[in-house]
Amino acid sequence: MTKQIIVTDSTSDLSKEYLEANNIHVIPLSLTIEGASYVDQVDITSEEFINHIENDEDVKTSQPAIGEFISAYEELGKDGSEIISIHLSSGLSGTFNTAYQASQMVDANVTVIDSKSISFGLGYQIQHLVELVKEGVSTSEIVKKLNHLRENIKLFVVIGQLNQLIKGGRISKTKGLIGNLMKIKPIGTLDDGR
Repeated sequence: MTKQIIVTDSTSDLSKEYLEANNIHVIPLSLTIEGASYVDQVDITSEEFINHIENDEDVKTSQPAIGEFISAYEELGKDGSEIISIHLSSGLSGTFNTAYQASQMVDANVTVIDSKSISFGLGYQIQHLVELVKEGVSTSEIVKKLNHLRENIKLFVVIGQLNQLIKGGRISKTKGLIGNLMKIKPIGTLDDGR
């Protein structure tokens, strides 16, 4: 049977220990905070990132460069291993599309999956993927099982600070001001990855 290798991005919120124990390769996103650049989960932790958001600092994220995916896929696939690359929702980031484009540019056998989720929703799918790989399930069957799982995941998010939603144009300044004054904490959900 062909060896299967899992690749993901840095948004799954799985512990470093879990990722290392299961030989999961992470291609991190980039973060810019108040003009300074960081590599997610390398230069800065999730907790530190959240603190910057809570302090209403200027925070931006950006997808990994296509070259990072190409290098990883070429290196991991050079022995003929199948690569299963699962990423945060294409509705929230260009990471999935960049990973897919990279998969088309290499000789390695790469299957790219849109989790249509983020954080714990992505992490849960990765944990399921790890178990399927351990069971020796084929990549095509894994894709079917993950598609079914993905359709049955509902991720809810409590939004503590409305300022980032205002800055990103998701809500108006007026609604954000009223919401902040009233200490409203909206609950959001992902619908088809958005």
